[in-house]
Amino acid sequence: MSADLSPCRSRLEQFLRRDLEGWNGLPHGCAEQEISRWLPLREGEGIVHLGVEMIGYRFRVAETVGFGEPVRLYFQDGTLSLVRTGLWSVDRADCDRLLQVLGEPDARLDLMFGIRLIEAGEWVYATRGLTLGVIPDTGLLATVSVFPPCGVAAYRRRFWDSEPVGERPAPRG
Repeated sequence: MSADLSPCRSRLEQFLRRDLEGWNGLPHGCAEQEISRWLPLREGEGIVHLGVEMIGYRFRVAETVGFGEPVRLYFQDGTLSLVRTGLWSVDRADCDRLLQVLGEPDARLDLMFGIRLIEAGEWVYATRGLTLGVIPDTGLLATVSVFPPCGVAAYRRRFWDSEPVGERPAPRG
């Protein structure tokens, strides 16, 4: 990795290498325009509302290798707010190893996995800008999200996916 990489590119490349052991959050202020210069993004975009405040984000899908599920980048006002992907690994030992390295999370929230609610399945390392969706039956990581470091309350307000897949209430405002 070159020393002249921006903090945004350096951290995103760390995520895309699947290196979460020393993860300490996305930097603030990562511009979509800068990211799209070096990371191939698919045409088109989606809109999603997350957090208990139902904050609206545009999302784009990155062209990546090494991921079985799409890597989605969520933007607000042209700035990267969140990166999320699905199944991290089908190797239970690999998932267990990562959970051991990361240790106890700041909080455990309920995880919406499709239409299924998994109590305390979302392990929130908010001060490290990381959450893991842990499936207790298998030990696999169903979701991984990264974002700028914050507190648990801020994570719940801005990023927590607390509603089942399907129609959601209209955003407040």
